[in-house]
Amino acid sequence: MPNPSAGEALRHAFADAFSVAGLMSTAERDRLRETVCAFVDQLKREGLPPERVIVELRSIADQARSGVLTESLIADAVRWCIERYYGTATAD
Repeated sequence: MPNPSAGEALRHAFADAFSVAGLMSTAERDRLRETVCAFVDQLKREGLPPERVIVELRSIADQARSGVLTESLIADAVRWCIERYYGTATAD
């Protein structure tokens, strides 16, 4: 089970991002990515394998979901999750 504070921070970040999904600024997108990375770091420290981290991330994202436009944002978050977990981050 992920750290409640990391999961709650991610839930809030997704809710905020989904409320403006089609109009996200670069700074808002960067904040979401930073929150995803903090979440991944926490779960990795707790020993969760990458597939479990992705399941947890998607679960939180699905709880905060607010429309069709959000699927591409969730896909980005999953990509950021994998990149962070394996330390292979690339430029967007």
